[in-house]
Amino acid sequence: MQTMNIYTFNEFSLNLTNWRSKIDNSLITCLNKEITDNSFKASRWLIQAILADADCIKFAFVSRKEMDFNNKHVLLGTHTVGT
Repeated sequence: MQTMNIYTFNEFSLNLTNWRSKIDNSLITCLNKEITDNSFKASRWLIQAILADADCIKFAFVSRKEMDFNNKHVLLGTHTVGT
């Protein structure tokens, strides 16, 4: 049995990230940019996964379905990394 920690990057502004148009072609580029921009958060997640002895970490990219409404979201993509 494998254990996994799951974490999400939330898109809060289409002007800054616009994952909807980029994620299909360059998921790794989006992941690298988010880890660079949110290095403390990503480091904390990595340490949590190591301390939990998780076999892998799954990163998800989530965006609001419509930016005006905060109760409907869309999963744009995921990426799994082994620890």
